[in-house]
Amino acid sequence: MRHRFAALMVVVTAFATPATASDHAAAAAADEAPAEAAAEAVYVELKPAFVTNYGTADDGRMRFVRADVSLRVAGAEASTAVQYHMPQVRANLLAVLARQEEQTLVTTEGRAQLREAVLGSLRAIFEKEERQPMVEEVLFTNLLVHR
Repeated sequence: MRHRFAALMVVVTAFATPATASDHAAAAAADEAPAEAAAEAVYVELKPAFVTNYGTADDGRMRFVRADVSLRVAGAEASTAVQYHMPQVRANLLAVLARQEEQTLVTTEGRAQLREAVLGSLRAIFEKEERQPMVEEVLFTNLLVHR
């Protein structure tokens, strides 16, 4: 009985259907999926929130801004690079925020300019350190301006 079962197993595996073109296409798509997943956007939340004084206080009043920031980067490698360079990223972002004037922080156009300024400064860091821009977008998830 054992010999018949073993012979039957050999016969069944020998007559298995050959792979079709669609099987090869599915396998190729499965191989490409991890490569595409690596290129997908990853969001890096910069914690804790940024709090700094901003602008020039001609009237002697203290002005500050509080910003929650996330970065959209291209994949896990870029996310790792952001984490590695986090002290430089945070110092740079604080410096950019501190240089802003009130009009920049309270208008829609000004906030768009601020996002572009932060993006440009971060990309410059990563171009220098990693030879790639790494950061695709800067997102202010919360921006509080105290005047």
